[in-house]
Formats: sequence, C-alpha cells, structure tokens
Amino acid sequence: MINREELFLIGKVCKTHSLQGEVVCEFTDFSFDESDAEYLVIDLGSFLVPFFLEEYRFKNDIAAIVKFEGVDNEAEANKLVGVSIYLPLSFKPALTHENMTWNDFIGFRLIDEHAGELGEITYVDDSTANVLFVVHYKDEEIYIPAVEEFVVDIQLEEKRIIMNLPDGLLSIDEAVSDEE
Repeated sequence: MINREELFLIGKVCKTHSLQGEVVCEFTDFSFDESDAEYLVIDLGSFLVPFFLEEYRFKNDIAAIVKFEGVDNEAEANKLVGVSIYLPLSFKPALTHENMTWNDFIGFRLIDEHAGELGEITYVDDSTANVLFVVHYKDEEIYIPAVEEFVVDIQLEEKRIIMNLPDGLLSIDEAVSDEE
C-alpha cells in the first residue's frame, strides 16, 4: 500500500491528447525526468495507484504528453483528467535554493521579523500572477504575498522562511477576516 506521506506532488493530468490514451500533464516538478523513475503515482480518490510510464515528451516548459502503460484509448485516458500526480520521496533530489518549487514551501514555518512566527505554510496559491503563502495565523487563514522583496532568509535545513512584511499587512488580513 502506498502512503501519501511517502509522496510529493509533482503535477496533474489536464486533458486527453489522442485516441491512443495519451494525456497532457502539467508539472510543477520535473524530478521524474531527472531520475530513473519508471512510474508516477496517481491519486484516484480513495486509492493511490502507480502508473508505469510507457513514454513521454515535453510539450513546453510545464507540460508533457504522457502515455501510461495500460491506458490505451481515449475513454481510459479521460478517467485520469483532473487527477493529481505524485512521485515517491525517494526520487526527490536534495532541496537546494536552485531546485525549489512553490510546493516545496508547504510545511515551512513563516516568520516575520516584527510579528514573530506566523505559522506553517499549508498551501501555496500560484493560480494567479501573485503567488501567495497560505498560513493559519491567530485561528484564521491568511494569505501572505510570496514576494522576493519581503524575503529576508530561507533556511532550508530548519524549514523556515524569514520575511520582513510591510507594516499593516497582518492587520489588513485581520480586518478582512473580521468583515466576513
């Protein structure tokens, strides 16, 4: 049985590509290409299932056309659309400042130089041009801009990000949550 704790998220299946079962996948991490991984793990809701790679080719810098073994027609491929793709942690390269992705920040402690520890980053919202760290702070979910100018230090070993947030940013978040 595959445990979710032994995996890391690398992307998702976006759409079918051909009648032969190929799918288009968007990736946030390309560790599978840089390692000798023979399979990717697909989240099928209640089950995490290994899918062996038959072949893949990159479409652009974030997407690849993937053919999984045993997925041989459009109907089978269509069942995979929208699912998350994982890779075992054993294939993850050692984390460095150069190879970090946004998802690597999940689990880091966020510390402001003035307010102190804000909490653990539980999610990174990179769906818009302005990437946001999602943190539970004072029993509220707050969004902190992941802006390079705010970052003082990233401590990989300690899994901490030290930031110098603008005055009033935390009080704005509190005011917005009070209105809701």
